[in-house]
Amino acid sequence: MTEHELQFLLGQLTASREYDHQIAGRIEFREHEASLTPFPSDLDPDLVLDLSDKGITQLYAFQRACYDVACDGRNVTVVSPTASGKSLAFQLPLLNHLLKHASATALLLYPTKALIEDQRMKLKQMERCVKRVNTAVYDGDTDPDTRRQLRKYGRLLLSNPDTLHFSMLPHHQDWSRFLRGLAYVVVDEGHYYHGVLGSHMALLLRRLRRLANFYGAYPVFIVASATIDDPGPFASRLTGELVHPVEPGGAPEGRRTLLLFNPKIVDKENNIRRSVMKETLWLFRRIVEEDIRTIVFTKSRREAELLYKYIRDADTGGEHRLDKRVSTYRAGYLPAVRRDIEHRLASGELTGVVATNALELGIDIGHLDVSITAGYPGSITSLFQQMGRAGRERDHSLAIFVASSNPLDQYVVQTPDFISSHRFGTPSINPDNEYVVRAHLRCAADELPLREEIDREYFGPMYAPLVTNLAGEKKLRARGPLMVSTETYPHRFVSLRTLSDKRYRVIDEANGQVLEEADAYKVIEEFYPGAVFLHQGDSYLVTGNDHEQQVVHATPATQNYYTDAIIRSDVTIQEERRCKSYGDARLAFGKVLVSEQTVGFIKKSFHVETEIGREYGETPEMSYDTMAFWVTVPDPVLERLKNGGYDIAGSLHAAEHLLIALMPIVVLCDPRDLGGLSTILHRDTMKPTIFVYDGHIGGVGLAETAYDHFRRVVQLSLDRVSTCPCRDGCPSCVYSPKCGNNNKPLDKHGAQVLLGELLECLGRSE
Repeated sequence: MTEHELQFLLGQLTASREYDHQIAGRIEFREHEASLTPFPSDLDPDLVLDLSDKGITQLYAFQRACYDVACDGRNVTVVSPTASGKSLAFQLPLLNHLLKHASATALLLYPTKALIEDQRMKLKQMERCVKRVNTAVYDGDTDPDTRRQLRKYGRLLLSNPDTLHFSMLPHHQDWSRFLRGLAYVVVDEGHYYHGVLGSHMALLLRRLRRLANFYGAYPVFIVASATIDDPGPFASRLTGELVHPVEPGGAPEGRRTLLLFNPKIVDKENNIRRSVMKETLWLFRRIVEEDIRTIVFTKSRREAELLYKYIRDADTGGEHRLDKRVSTYRAGYLPAVRRDIEHRLASGELTGVVATNALELGIDIGHLDVSITAGYPGSITSLFQQMGRAGRERDHSLAIFVASSNPLDQYVVQTPDFISSHRFGTPSINPDNEYVVRAHLRCAADELPLREEIDREYFGPMYAPLVTNLAGEKKLRARGPLMVSTETYPHRFVSLRTLSDKRYRVIDEANGQVLEEADAYKVIEEFYPGAVFLHQGDSYLVTGNDHEQQVVHATPATQNYYTDAIIRSDVTIQEERRCKSYGDARLAFGKVLVSEQTVGFIKKSFHVETEIGREYGETPEMSYDTMAFWVTVPDPVLERLKNGGYDIAGSLHAAEHLLIALMPIVVLCDPRDLGGLSTILHRDTMKPTIFVYDGHIGGVGLAETAYDHFRRVVQLSLDRVSTCPCRDGCPSCVYSPKCGNNNKPLDKHGAQVLLGELLECLGRSE
């Protein structure tokens, strides 16, 4: 939008009766001019002509740097914001190589089918190159005849990790020509691969390297990503090879304004703010009614569905109904539905969309002027990606971050320097997660017999003990010096997006249709008996779970509420791997056994979003190994708490909530990826102990990163509880919406003393 249009919109918002000084801060990102360099002298003439047809006669600095490193035969990672020309940075070296070497092949991996289709359309514009290089999409939607042709003749293939895992690698004999010529592997949207998916992706790429090397190919890896810290080490950890970063920059950027929007306080004494959903709904409606194209990002599928439901419910009817001009978009929808929404948005038929991070990636959805982020998305990288979906070169776009009441969001909105500091963090992955390595060893053995002297280099320190375990379970057997699989196609048991091999189908009993799929841990959190959930804005009630058949039964519901699970946890220490002593305080990291059980649920009314009741009832307990850090509280600190009249259990409990809530400032994750437990006497430590653990089997590196930066996590937690203006605790400091103990007991002031004492212990030991 123009500067005049932006100022008019801001005037309209601030003049509204709904506005009550919620804009807590304003950050301006200035316009950047392009830094251009000439084409390399060795570019194929057809490539030069195709670029010229697109109006490209020079390269941005980072594009040329990526080309030079990749053509030198070195792995490279390039980081650049959305819509900055990142795709061309990796297209140039691989297209030029394929044009000059008739037997060479290349594989482009994208995290979603939508992104594959978007990139296919962009590659089609390189008409001369595509005519000479057989370029196509190979994924689950590719028909059998085309698949056969691509295995024989395909040279530049666009695919995704799931197709690589389930189709290409298990049948590598059919891909021997392609693998033998494999010169480049591109991993686009590298920052997307964090946590569970990132850990799986790291092992999947090692399996790809293993088979390519077997056929005599040693491809160059190019990892393209949004801006993150330490891109070289991250890309190296992801691929298992040394990856060289290139200096980012050179692309032009339009001017951008970011508003930090803090919902107004509706209960001053208890520091209760208006719902983030209500504030976002007001902003979204007000902006779309001005016919300004807008995207809203929510943190979860449920929040996207809730916001869309509120939009529908708020409409009064008539030919200009708002729900005809907006849509919701998230994972779980059928591919045809998602493609239709993308087309309607790109064509201008839709003025607005409510989305999860599924639209955070670089899919072409046309020109948008405003982006709204409802709740901190877990990282500065994601926030900047979402901001980048609005605006074009030389435009002045508007981004709005709407904070929720939780401690993390309040820190972000009250600390503008955190956003403008250009510290992005590094995604956490764990290629040594024993459950991930074990799963991929089963697949690798089925693809090609395991050879210890070679394969321990691909699979790391867990190789030998896990091979022994798998042999003991008769999933592997020795054949001379080799270990071979006894299973047929074990790939079907390994999902790249979960660490559980159990997948439940959520079935609508009214028509027998499958609504969506969920892993076993999602069933605990969202699909327990009595749960009310939303699908495309409609409510469903879970009537029961068949754990033997792995089916969730649901029926259309008329309830005026949705539900949050109450989960009870227990932790047992299995192995301490690292520890630090800080005077009398002790911090440890290691392997734990977590037992979780849904013991009830909270009913929350639509629109009002207040608790209207609770129901209790136990479901089957689920246990899993994961990684945790834990801190034991020394006796002198306990004495101070006792002498001060503080509730010891409440102080520990409140401190646990704060540590979990503020960890994402240091570790790229969502608080929902974490779990915790506090107790005045733990059976394994025999002391008052606070545990914080990864909420995924085997751990994905979150607790270990926090262990290494524990002092900063404690400092952030202490700052938050010390500056919160509430009297005895509130959602902005010590309350947690996921607490299985109904936020009881909690002692805000005791937690402040406890964290202060811990910080002093840490300081004295440095």
